[in-house]
Amino acid sequence: MSDESKDKEILDLLWARREEGLVELAGLYEKRLLAIARSILPEEEAAECVNDALLTVWEKIPPNRPDYLFAYLAVICRNIAYDRLRFEKAKKRRIEVVSLCEEIVECIPIRTVQGEWNGELEQIMAEFLRGLSREKRILFVRRYWYGDSLDMLSKNFGCSISRIKSILFRVRKQCRDYLEKEGVWIWGNQE
Repeated sequence: MSDESKDKEILDLLWARREEGLVELAGLYEKRLLAIARSILPEEEAAECVNDALLTVWEKIPPNRPDYLFAYLAVICRNIAYDRLRFEKAKKRRIEVVSLCEEIVECIPIRTVQGEWNGELEQIMAEFLRGLSREKRILFVRRYWYGDSLDMLSKNFGCSISRIKSILFRVRKQCRDYLEKEGVWIWGNQE
């Protein structure tokens, strides 16, 4: 059974408020969600975060019926993990998270920061990522979606941290230029 048909089956179960939908959802995606949460939180907190994400999906479906179930679930899990991190370490945030925020702020669209989201930006970002080489795309996603450290990226790609920083700097600039070309206002760049 394909992932799409399995997702549709799970969505149908959740829509009908049948608990086996939640069990199927956890069985299919729990490991991937745990990897996302572990990149932000310690092991035991990551597991709690995944459970909270599954509960949130149970509470939000219905009325929501996402087109891409894993992406929907992953965003919820990631947001819960970052919320938990902010709450628990309000004054002592991990250096890596602060560093990530400082790096990517130059590519954050204003309307996303202000909460106006309609899926258009998702399509624009998908087009941008498709236009990158495989290496650059993987680096960008691993750093800014999964929160991988520069050290981890350096080891996984077999190159120096300075090379990783350089590549990411150029990709962020490309991203900013691409978003501006597509008419997306970038945070800190409004007139």
